Amino acid sequence: MRLALAAGAILRGLGQVMFQPDVRAGAVFLFALVVGAPVLALAALAGAMVSTGITRICGADVHAGLHGFNGALAGIAMALFPGAGLPPLVQAMLVLAAPALAALVFLRLASALAAIRLPVLTAPFNLVALPVLALVHVASGPLVPGAHDGGAGMLLVLRGVVNGFAQVFFLHGLLPGLLVAAGLALASPRAFGLALAASAGGAVLALVLGADPGAVGAGLFGYNGILTAISLGTVALAPGRGTVALALAAALVTVPAHLALAHLLSAAGLPGLTLAFVLVTWGAVLLARRLRIGVVHG
Repeated sequence: MRLALAAGAILRGLGQVMFQPDVRAGAVFLFALVVGAPVLALAALAGAMVSTGITRICGADVHAGLHGFNGALAGIAMALFPGAGLPPLVQAMLVLAAPALAALVFLRLASALAAIRLPVLTAPFNLVALPVLALVHVASGPLVPGAHDGGAGMLLVLRGVVNGFAQVFFLHGLLPGLLVAAGLALASPRAFGLALAASAGGAVLALVLGADPGAVGAGLFGYNGILTAISLGTVALAPGRGTVALALAAALVTVPAHLALAHLLSAAGLPGLTLAFVLVTWGAVLLARRLRIGVVHG
């Protein structure tokens, strides 16, 4: 029974990457990782297990998976980005150590942000992954660059929309993207609708702003918007037309935000990760309070 409870918590942790405390969604997301990149699937699973275990030892309630998703993303990042110059054993240690640290950061950050009623989101993941990757970059050379995809016109936008779902888990490819989208739709049709609109809007706006078409097709301007739209539209604010409008508008803001942040971080050889999502969502929550849109839950 304890094993079943632990497995459920870990799968919900994977589901919480897209704000879905749903075992089915977590299982589909894990399957998408297996299909897209088996090594990343192992890293995500290990990261979710480590971070969930650490917070359970610290006395936190891990049932809903809230303590697993930052660890899963940290595990993926440590398995994906470091260059070939990093010894495999060192990389394996990072895949385990970064999620553990992210779990501890989550616990400290959650109490601090609760005082100002802001959600934690993927802030612990970014706070841990970026400094670690900076050190890795110095030690082993350039990090793995982002994926690029071909196509033009509507085909490019469609690829960008589907790949936007895949990039939430740092994957690339139509099948992984469709699987991630299916897992989200299974758990929450409302969240899926918001995510679909955000990914499409992000792809179109990125092209209008002159972003690299290959990066647009790869979904690199969709995943931050997807996370922003789901977070604001289904978790952070009460349902309503104003909430939907704000969620989708904020999702579009992540495009220029990601462009700016990615450009800034690329100078240091670092990826943009989900910084745009975190900063824009925090800003939107604060704006919602001023405009009295929805009811902020935390």
